[in-house]
Amino acid sequence: MNNNNTPLNTEVNQPNNLPIIVITQTHNKKDTLLEKEIKKFNHYIESIYEYEQEAKRIAFEKAQLDTLVRQKIVPQLVAIAQSKVKLVQHAQNIITQQRKIPKAIHENFIVFAIAMLSDTVNYSEAARNLYNEFVTQQAQLLSTKQQKVKEKNKQKQQHNSTQYANNENETVENETIHDNTAYYDIIKETTAAPNTTIKDLYKTLAKMLHPDMEQDVAKKKQKEALMQQLTAARDAEDLLAMLQLQQQANVLNAVVDTQSFFSIDKLKAFNKVLRHKLLQLKNDVDEHIFGQAWRKATHTSKRKKVTTPHDNVNKELKDLKRIKKSLEDDIKNIHDIDDVEFMLMGFISDF
Repeated sequence: MNNNNTPLNTEVNQPNNLPIIVITQTHNKKDTLLEKEIKKFNHYIESIYEYEQEAKRIAFEKAQLDTLVRQKIVPQLVAIAQSKVKLVQHAQNIITQQRKIPKAIHENFIVFAIAMLSDTVNYSEAARNLYNEFVTQQAQLLSTKQQKVKEKNKQKQQHNSTQYANNENETVENETIHDNTAYYDIIKETTAAPNTTIKDLYKTLAKMLHPDMEQDVAKKKQKEALMQQLTAARDAEDLLAMLQLQQQANVLNAVVDTQSFFSIDKLKAFNKVLRHKLLQLKNDVDEHIFGQAWRKATHTSKRKKVTTPHDNVNKELKDLKRIKKSLEDDIKNIHDIDDVEFMLMGFISDF
């Protein structure tokens, strides 16, 4: 049996303008090779559409979340940065008023200040300046003698490992080159087919949609718009969009015989590109879903789990307000060097 003689109906019968191929019923018990490729094609088309809709929903939620973060979270982070600066400066003033300060307290306070201010540098210029000041102080605590000892030990270790590294270097380098070559060969193979298929399809559709080849004024305007969409779809390597444009091109050009367009060879090429696209979309969506599942798994509250950007932001906002209140309480409760030392002891034990 000739596998290319399977009766096809490529007219759209889907609500979303998907280029689904309908196979005319036959009495064959087994699918022909062409029918198998058609079923793969239809499956990829429908799955890509579903994942694209999910990706759009995710992008919309992300845009909502970004807006809410800018409006609600960032101002709270700025307020927390200011409170941390006040706490560090308050404790620093108490320390500098003392005549004699144990070296351990001074060093621990520098570590405390750096840790306290490290996540505030993007929200407050005062926090950034104070952070840099303490980082400089910490660097100065490293004595020249300690630096020389470390450098000497480092040189000794490098010297001891040089001979072994030289003996192994050539073998490891050759293996690495071989592995990388194989890897890039695989990448080249997987990307070459999609690019070639899309390029060939673009040439075919460009001939059908080129406005200069159209005499009818109304159709010419339609083709100008479709040609722009085709170019954008080609640049985005969006085969599904190009196939949808092919449907419109068939209508504008009154193409009756569409079976040759979906030959088994072309379907195989299309399916390879569509499968690649589907895997990319699935990976992107699954990464987002996995991230949500992980956050929900780590959320131990017995109350209803958050499901919307507003819920996420409100929960985060509540946590940030609690942190700010805790910082304000620390500032009020620190009165003398004993309070500072007690605070540092708690920090070091947690650190």
